[in-house]
Amino acid sequence: MKGLVLAESFYTECFEPLVMAQHPELMDIIAAGLVGEGSECLGFDDKTSQDHDFGAGFCVWLPERLLPQWRDKILGLFLALPAEYKGYKNKFLDASQSERVGVFSIEEFYGRFLGIVAKPTKLSEWRRMSPEFLASTTNGKVFHDKLGDFSSIRQELLAFYPDDIFKKKLARNLALMAQTGQYNALRMQERKDNGAVALSILHYVDNALSAYFLLEKKYKPFYKWSFHALKELSTDARKFAEQLESFINSYMETKIISETALDAIAEKIVEKLQKEKISQIQDKWLMTQAEHIQKSIEHAQLRAMPILGE
Repeated sequence: MKGLVLAESFYTECFEPLVMAQHPELMDIIAAGLVGEGSECLGFDDKTSQDHDFGAGFCVWLPERLLPQWRDKILGLFLALPAEYKGYKNKFLDASQSERVGVFSIEEFYGRFLGIVAKPTKLSEWRRMSPEFLASTTNGKVFHDKLGDFSSIRQELLAFYPDDIFKKKLARNLALMAQTGQYNALRMQERKDNGAVALSILHYVDNALSAYFLLEKKYKPFYKWSFHALKELSTDARKFAEQLESFINSYMETKIISETALDAIAEKIVEKLQKEKISQIQDKWLMTQAEHIQKSIEHAQLRAMPILGE
């Protein structure tokens, strides 16, 4: 059973009836769901995922001002749940799971991942947030939220970056692709500096992934799930992920970079830029694309930053 399905079933069949029997007023103030870290929050869990940290559990969130009044009561409800559910352990009985499931204030949850406890309102706040942590706060599923406080922040984040932040991040990724892959990788290969070649390829592929997630208007998750997640977004995204994998596999087998394959990846990025109407420039040299996008940023301070600046 998928972890997200297990969590929702555990909440609906076991926790909600307890709440309704003992503290029905809680249903008006709590949000519940499974959001955050772990493959189950992304829906990517499989048999391998069950070798550790797997079981039945979920998150309960409520406003900070209400947490002192309700935390112990909610923890008591967790302890009253069955030790096993559908053959899986109750994660609330495992202290090591305390950061992934349990009761949290809304402010504590968002603050831990994003460094702010409310909706981001400034470009500087958006700039500081990593895509991995933004992915962690917008994945999974919210099962219940009558009050709406948790979901209102979530919906603001799901709406994606403000346009100027999107452009700044995209310009940086494209510039790094140009620098690491289109320029340095082949030069390092000519010098037979194998370590630098490997690092150049790593950065080229990672920034290609980051750029494509941006172009799909989705947050790139933790690195080990980046390829899996990209393949789930669209047919074009799946094909691009497979193209990157083919490039990596070819290099691993031959230890030689294919300039043709490098160019083909850049061409797919340019094709996507044009499809999304972000750039109509044909140049496959991605530094040109990056500079063009950076010049279109409206915020003067962001536009004036070094193109590789975060």
